[in-house]
Amino acid sequence: MTTSSTSSTSSVCTFSYEVVPVLFPAKTRNHGFLFLEKLCMGVVKNYLNGKLSKKELEAFFDMRISMCNHSNEYVNIGIIRQFQDIAEFLGNTPPYGDFLPKEVFDAARALAHQYSHEWGSNPGIMYMVEMGIDLSLDMIHDFCMKIPWQWHGITYPNWDGHASRHTTGSGRLSWCITPEGVEFEISRPEGVCLKYSTLTKELRGTHVPTGWRHIDALNEALRAVGDSIPDEKAAYYTCTSQVENETVSPERFMATKLYGRYEGEVLPELDKFEWLSIEYGYTDGLV
Repeated sequence: MTTSSTSSTSSVCTFSYEVVPVLFPAKTRNHGFLFLEKLCMGVVKNYLNGKLSKKELEAFFDMRISMCNHSNEYVNIGIIRQFQDIAEFLGNTPPYGDFLPKEVFDAARALAHQYSHEWGSNPGIMYMVEMGIDLSLDMIHDFCMKIPWQWHGITYPNWDGHASRHTTGSGRLSWCITPEGVEFEISRPEGVCLKYSTLTKELRGTHVPTGWRHIDALNEALRAVGDSIPDEKAAYYTCTSQVENETVSPERFMATKLYGRYEGEVLPELDKFEWLSIEYGYTDGLV
């Protein structure tokens, strides 16, 4: 880790702080915010490491808030308050609770952020992860609960001692995270239609027919953990050829955009080879 040392002076005290590099993509954050975030991370880390006293920490925060008030940078005050909460939370309590294996935590956090779970979208937790702070399940939950909301979302990842499992509210996407990798399942009302493992890189269809958007939904989840299906079209034909049912009902076919081409006609059952010949992109209407 490359760090630089800078000096800052206030009317109360003089101290040095360490600048911590930000690990999240800089392109998604304002450059002015990035500097302030790095600055606050370094100050809080030095406070937690005993290099700064609580009085010096409070003087730094007071100075930065005063500067923001003077220049009407009220959004920056919100960032500073986040780090005040972090310093208070970590400074008053030693680590406690059960910790996830690093591989599990990293994948769970990436997916929680992708799907807007409360703990995955909490900026304070994001900052603590960037600072290299190890967070237990209880610590994640307790930090989320500090926010005075009437209703909270998912405030910590599921963990049964072996894996972290979750199914999205729609029931479409499920994942199971272990230290070895992540297993994903995409479901339809009839059941699971796609399975994928980041360990084996194997994509499998089931007896339930697959639509294009199910491949897209899977790829969205895979990108969150640094994986992907590069050729979605080939994946679709591979999975569809694995369908055990020999026919596709007229209702399912008529639910597609192709129905407009055959409006008013009585459609026979299509065998799976005719189904495979359906033009790319016209199966988006499938459930």
